[in-house]
Amino acid sequence: MSIFDCFDASYGAGLYESMPDGIGGADIMHDGLVVDHAGTDGVLDSLGMALAVPNVDGGTDIFEDGDLVSHSVPNIFGGTDTYHGTQLFSSTIDNVMGGVDIFDGDMDMQGFTTPNVFGGEDLLSFGNAVEMMSFDDPLAHSAEFCLDPLEF
Repeated sequence: MSIFDCFDASYGAGLYESMPDGIGGADIMHDGLVVDHAGTDGVLDSLGMALAVPNVDGGTDIFEDGDLVSHSVPNIFGGTDTYHGTQLFSSTIDNVMGGVDIFDGDMDMQGFTTPNVFGGEDLLSFGNAVEMMSFDDPLAHSAEFCLDPLEF
């Protein structure tokens, strides 16, 4: 499971890095600043009072304030499918770089992760690059390009 499976990149798109904190958790860095922290239980500080619990399907259930907000299950590609309620929210597929490719519920690629030199992962968010490349002349629409935040 990637540390970014439950991460909401609301700090902007681009490169995020996870770095082990030395006590079993990891700090998530963006633009040189720590923007989140994953504890030894895997729960991200940005989720507030959240609890990550392994489920019987081999995935993880995320509870916030006692309510189930998302759950993940292994998929046939070796990654995980994350659901909010009964709706598929995101899927991951192992990539050749040792990380995962991240797709939204419509299977549009949102970004990918790779291992980094710190023993953590790097996440690169794509934003609306897939939509931009669907135009006959993507450069004519370059002003519309943006790197939207990833949401998990």
